[in-house]
Amino acid sequence: MITALSENSEVKLVCFADHNSTKIEQHADSSNTIEISADLRSDFSSLFSIFPNNSNRYWRPKFRDVVIDLIGEYQPHAVVIDSLAMAWLISYVEKFRHRASIIYFSHNYETGLRKSIAADRDATWIARAVRILDSAKTSRLERKICRKADLITAITRTDLRNYEEEFPQANCLLLLPGYTTIPANLRTFPKGRTVCIIGSFLWSTKRSNLLNFLEQSFDILHQNNITLKIIGNIQDEFKQQLLQQYPQLVVTGQVASIDDASAECRAGLLIDTIGGGFKLKALDYIFLGLPIFALPGCMHGLDLESETDFIERRDVRSLVLALADLISSENMSQMRIAAFEKSKAKYSWQTSSNALYNFLQTKQQIE
Repeated sequence: MITALSENSEVKLVCFADHNSTKIEQHADSSNTIEISADLRSDFSSLFSIFPNNSNRYWRPKFRDVVIDLIGEYQPHAVVIDSLAMAWLISYVEKFRHRASIIYFSHNYETGLRKSIAADRDATWIARAVRILDSAKTSRLERKICRKADLITAITRTDLRNYEEEFPQANCLLLLPGYTTIPANLRTFPKGRTVCIIGSFLWSTKRSNLLNFLEQSFDILHQNNITLKIIGNIQDEFKQQLLQQYPQLVVTGQVASIDDASAECRAGLLIDTIGGGFKLKALDYIFLGLPIFALPGCMHGLDLESETDFIERRDVRSLVLALADLISSENMSQMRIAAFEKSKAKYSWQTSSNALYNFLQTKQQIE
């Protein structure tokens, strides 16, 4: 998105970064990028904060001061707040609304998402109490930024409808996420019996999802000679826990190339039972040429058809049994091609940036 927006305008990017962070898009002008050390606040500290956990972790006076100084110096036409994690900034930038449009890039309809997480009855009563409190804080902050923003963007039609219904006076826009490296053709489909889960496992909910999946699936995978590969950012302590419990598991940690790390894989799994919204990892699987096996809700927003473009089953056991049955089937190749063909022209950063740019131009003309 940064690269696409830069074709029509000058973009100043303020972000958190450290040695573990994913590199900013290669084409972004480094002279227009300000990196703030990612010394994040602890999860525990959010209990005493007015902000929900994912926002409290990123609250930094230095970040606030840099943003305010940039607005004062460059007087931009728009200030983009990316995700609820950074929504705490609204209290400091709303005073500039008379000269800069405030745009909230939503990644999920967070009020609904956090309520679903809080409703998880498998959690301990302490965890549920903490999640209920966090859900209330999330709802409060999301309402605040959506009422103050000149534009709310959503990445699924369902999220868009939720925002339009809750904030009927707001400008809302569907911006499908783009994908930077869409191949012209799919790579050769490998043989073998290796499958993967790609993701970041730094968030406790993602770790819980993975542990729940492994508890119900690993014996079935092992009995069917299927190797499961976990690819993505993971804490060393959690990695060692996984390998102790499941010695046959392959855990790569963060990798330089997801393409290379998944080259031997026959399928990609989406196994989140808690948390909703658009699964960006589904796009990784589609454009890596990996047939997708998903639990209900994981393919939300992609407009693909179950059984034709991907496999969906109601629970972990059914999903893994379907994988064991189909992993050597010729239908796997047909399925990945079908998903790719329906998606390759749909996820363009340029299309999304043009829609955003048109909104700003129209607003400026009206004013």
